[in-house]
Amino acid sequence: ISRLVSRTRPFVMRRTKQLIADELPPKIEIDIPLELTPKQKAFYQRTVEEVRGQVQDAYANHALAQARIIALTAILRLRQICLAPSLAAPTASESSPKLEFLAEQLEELRDEGHSSLVFSQFTSYLDLVERGLQGKGFSILRLDGSTLVAKRKKLVQTFQDSAEPTVFLISLKAGGKGLNLTRATYVY
Repeated sequence: ISRLVSRTRPFVMRRTKQLIADELPPKIEIDIPLELTPKQKAFYQRTVEEVRGQVQDAYANHALAQARIIALTAILRLRQICLAPSLAAPTASESSPKLEFLAEQLEELRDEGHSSLVFSQFTSYLDLVERGLQGKGFSILRLDGSTLVAKRKKLVQTFQDSAEPTVFLISLKAGGKGLNLTRATYVY
């Protein structure tokens, strides 16, 4: 393998953020607080009470490493409720303010001719976003852990070369590996 790496090194272009930082536009971050719906807030509060006992029990009766995993799982569930209640409870039918806001923003940006990236840790959230956008005439691409390596490059090239505004849905895990997506002007 080291022989292969040494022979292909001259043909592989690897640029780090430090090398191209001067070429990048200034990053502007905007936090947009959104209120949970009353049902969503009640579901969140019920879940907090439920997992609080589980976490306390875990720290009292389990090894520290196992208790931490239980605590992280509880936090993960609460994050899912904030994104969309149906992520934590598949039978939940209430819409999510975050999904509605995102769809409105992406629609406005598309109408202005902008392409956007939407990242999420949860592929199930990307599923919800994708379903919500499909009926609105969006050009959508998606990259997640199930995307084959050969298809990744094609998806990136399709996004970069797209003549029309496109939304690229990307899971954080799959998207964290050397993607150059300069076509997007907005990232969520």
